[in-house]
Amino acid sequence: MICCRRKIVSMVSTLSRSRKIALLFAAGLFYVGTVWSADHMQIRNIMIESQLAQVETTAVLMVGDSIVESWLVGPAGPCQVINAGLGGGGVLNVITLLHELKQKSNRAKLSGIVVAIGVNDARRRDLSPNYLAKWKNDYAEMINLALQLNSRVVVSTILPVEENMPLGTKYFDPILIEQLNTSIRQVAKEKNVRLIDTNKIFLNAIQKKHFTVDGVHLTPDSYKIFTNTLMQGMPVNCRSAALEQKPLGSALPN
Repeated sequence: MICCRRKIVSMVSTLSRSRKIALLFAAGLFYVGTVWSADHMQIRNIMIESQLAQVETTAVLMVGDSIVESWLVGPAGPCQVINAGLGGGGVLNVITLLHELKQKSNRAKLSGIVVAIGVNDARRRDLSPNYLAKWKNDYAEMINLALQLNSRVVVSTILPVEENMPLGTKYFDPILIEQLNTSIRQVAKEKNVRLIDTNKIFLNAIQKKHFTVDGVHLTPDSYKIFTNTLMQGMPVNCRSAALEQKPLGSALPN
């Protein structure tokens, strides 16, 4: 057993950074729904609640998955931004988080909520015939909960994934992503919340260049587009003058 472990450690140490990320993320996909995944979500929920408690003025809650969790996001004007990324999470995990935040008096500090979630719900796997209908209902429930926390809610479509990378189209279904994005657009209209179509903005900006490190997680340059795009969804009182002058999205550098 020790010999096998040493071989595995030796093998992993030779992998590139992007392939190590892919390997770890694949392991996360395999263990979704297990104690390991549940523990991570519980820890993240506690951390998010703790960050909200530390806010002295106002804050924007930035909800998402590992794409958001790994995002180095700074303040939005005078408002703090709470990174509420749940690596490996989907809509149901966000529903749990929002239910917990509803019980906290600190929720009054929120100036708005931005929701960018969904790629993990587009994993390649066997789906029930009513998956899309149920997912849309769950997404609508999530938005209802967000609106109960704060009336200023912004939703983002799911980012595209990249081909010929360790992750990307190998693990996530682009067709399903577009189907889920259709549901997001519909729910945004039904609930009268602002929609930022980040998917379309990225498709226009990437211009066939690599925009991820592994097929799903963004490069530093892509995070600049992500930041510029989602910051436009901040409440007016949280936007800086410089941000107001920026165009929505921009092409990746050559």
